[in-house]
Amino acid sequence: MSDSELNKADGCDVFFSLLIALVLLGGFFIFKSLTEPDAPLEVDHKTEQIRKDKISAHKSSNATYKAKIDTFHSENNSTLEKAMKGVINQYNSK
Repeated sequence: MSDSELNKADGCDVFFSLLIALVLLGGFFIFKSLTEPDAPLEVDHKTEQIRKDKISAHKSSNATYKAKIDTFHSENNSTLEKAMKGVINQYNSK
């Protein structure tokens, strides 16, 4: 059935278990240090100026775009308002 002798853990099994645990733990920290992103570089004056120029260009084009949309909607809304007032006047006159 079963062996009546006690199986004692010898020193090699414990040593190799600890060795494997240390290797895995070391591998984890090495992998973590390799996969961390690099620290961002300092931004110089030229890069900052280019960014400011792009932002100002975007703001001006955005303002122009918004003005065109507002003009379009004001023209269409006034036309729609005239049509709605005409319908209301038509129903009121009946």
